[in-house]
Amino acid sequence: MVTGRGEVSRNVHDLVTDARQLVLWQRDRERLEAVAAADRGIAQASVAAARAVATARAVAGTVAVIGVVGTAALLAGPLAGGELRAPMAALALLLPSRWPMSSRRWQMLAPSPPGSAPPAHGSTPWPRPPPR
Repeated sequence: MVTGRGEVSRNVHDLVTDARQLVLWQRDRERLEAVAAADRGIAQASVAAARAVATARAVAGTVAVIGVVGTAALLAGPLAGGELRAPMAALALLLPSRWPMSSRRWQMLAPSPPGSAPPAHGSTPWPRPPPR
């Protein structure tokens, strides 16, 4: 892209500098075509870059949707069976995929049997904020 811009600049400079001689010798059309060809090269490079970005965004969006649908499919069974509550399933859908939940976290999300005590304070596996 940068080399293409340089080529267009050089061709325009040459065209403007030699305009009288080019007209006298009837070579002005050739130089104008050279400028137009270099400009078309920049346009093609810009379009190719825009297409690549759009394709990458589409692929990333598709992968994200597949991840959410896959997580929902995995959680459908425990949710239907009552092993997992709806708010916890929604939380699991919203968690980023780069932060996989360990079995201990899944155990915390699972309902506890009646009469059992909640986890003791300080036993949570979630990261704590730094002291102020």
